Amino acid sequence: MTGPADELVGLITGSLDPIQGFMQQKYEMEGDIQKGTRLASTVGQLTDLLPD
Repeated sequence: MTGPADELVGLITGSLDPIQGFMQQKYEMEGDIQKGTRLASTVGQLTDLLPD
């Protein structure tokens, strides 16, 4: 996965929706759409683990 640092941080913190960010070309990712779907689920789980 590659992209500007602020966009990648946004993925982890939840301020950037993984699917919308990809569709808007905020970052690039190698692989098929299934990998992207799994990434969205994983990012959501990471975001839930961040302290408030």
